[in-house]
Amino acid sequence: MRWYAGCCDTPLLNTMATPKLPVVGVLTDRLEATEPLGALIAAGFVEGADGKARHVHGGRVVGRVLRRTVAARLSGHWKDAPLFDRVSGAAATEIERAARDA
Repeated sequence: MRWYAGCCDTPLLNTMATPKLPVVGVLTDRLEATEPLGALIAAGFVEGADGKARHVHGGRVVGRVLRRTVAARLSGHWKDAPLFDRVSGAAATEIERAARDA
């Protein structure tokens, strides 16, 4: 799911459709300062010398996601996702589906 700022309809975050996989991708090019997010550990869709897009240090992300997901599932903290309702697991705001191109 892509989450947009209500004020200007700017995309800010990407999540899975459920809080059961607690992963948030932050579109950092939209932010004035990224320091509060911590150190950069990976980058996606980076253009290489051959002109092809690739991911840099994607393995780090996969390892951290797996470790944190297992810990969150075992502890029950996955239910504390601020973008989702704790009881129902539904998105905390109305979902709008993008129209398919013809």
